[in-house]
Amino acid sequence: MYPLFDVAAEAQNDLFEIWRRIAVDSIDLANRIESEFYDLFERLSRSPKMGHRRLELTMRPVLFFPLYSFLVVLSARFKSHSNHGRSQREA
Repeated sequence: MYPLFDVAAEAQNDLFEIWRRIAVDSIDLANRIESEFYDLFERLSRSPKMGHRRLELTMRPVLFFPLYSFLVVLSARFKSHSNHGRSQREA
């Protein structure tokens, strides 16, 4: 079964960087958080309206959803159930 979402290349790099930084202290924790990101991507692909707009950050048609101190940014293209997750550290 194929996932209902695509992770943008830049987001994949972000996820690896997050994993790498956490793995310095705990590989198990890094793996768990990475899994939580992909679980969240799956949930958001099934219910994309869980995300919300952040007009103070961008006027682009994207939705945001927090995970710990990170924001997952979803493309607002919901017709095909193809969402591009972009993780970004919250300021």
